[in-house]
Amino acid sequence: MAYRHFGSGGDPRAHLNPDGTRPEEEDAEDYHDPDPTDHFPRMKLVKERGQNWVVSQDPPKPISELYFTHQEHVPFYPRQRILIWSNYKLLMKAEYLFFYIPTIIILGLCIPAEAHDSSSC
Repeated sequence: MAYRHFGSGGDPRAHLNPDGTRPEEEDAEDYHDPDPTDHFPRMKLVKERGQNWVVSQDPPKPISELYFTHQEHVPFYPRQRILIWSNYKLLMKAEYLFFYIPTIIILGLCIPAEAHDSSSC
C-alpha cells in the first residue's frame, strides 16, 4: 500500500491520542486575562426610594482622570481616523474608491468630448 506523506513524516494519525480522540487545546501556563472591572472607578451606589442610583463622586472627576486618557498635546496626523475606524482593509478600499470612481467618471466624460472636438476640426 502506497502512502502519500506530503512532507509530514509518515504517520497520518500522529496528531491524535492513542484512542483516536483529539487532544485538548493547550493553554499557556499561568496565562490569565486581566479583569476589566479592576481598571475602572468603582460606582458609588445609593439606595433611595426603593431604587439603586449611581451618583458621581464629589466633586465629579473628569473622564481623563478616571480612565487615564489624557488629551493634552495630541498631534494630528492624516491617518488618525484609523484609530477610530480600526478596519484598515475597509479604509484602504474606501480611499481607493474615493479616488478612482471620480477619476473614471471625469475621464469618461472628458476624453470622449476631447476626441469628438478634435475630429470635427
